[in-house]
Amino acid sequence: SLQVKPYNINNILESMKAFRYQGFFFIYNSSTNEFVIMHNTPTCDLGCVRIYRIASIIAYALRKNFPERFPLEEDAAGNDVATNGSASGGGDLVFAISTGDVPRLHQKCLSPSTNYCSSADFGPILQFGSTYVNTDYMPSMIVMPQPVRPHMPCFDEWQL
Repeated sequence: SLQVKPYNINNILESMKAFRYQGFFFIYNSSTNEFVIMHNTPTCDLGCVRIYRIASIIAYALRKNFPERFPLEEDAAGNDVATNGSASGGGDLVFAISTGDVPRLHQKCLSPSTNYCSSADFGPILQFGSTYVNTDYMPSMIVMPQPVRPHMPCFDEWQL
């Protein structure tokens, strides 16, 4: 089983350099208790619709399974809303997410002669889609469900 080792923002930034196209940052801001998605390019071209759909499911899953870390309150109408700035149990959270038939990495990051772009030092990357069988390429990549029906909707449904 995959063990996520301690990492920092520099590990996440380095992992994004391995991608040829877009990579996405999933960010939890503990001071505002909000989840944000950012991408590493000026425009969002490849996979954006899927990433935003995935991000809402990840945020929901984190709030549902770790309510003390990612708290919600009910508003007057009984709807769940994020509590403003009252998150407890930890600070900010950042990890990378990617989607597609295969991670779109630079060719040099697939070569042992470059030490796979030092991928052993990368932070966690949630890959929604297919990934490499050889974990030497991206040892911190975590395989997630395909981002299309029926996979992600099923993943979301089982959160209830």
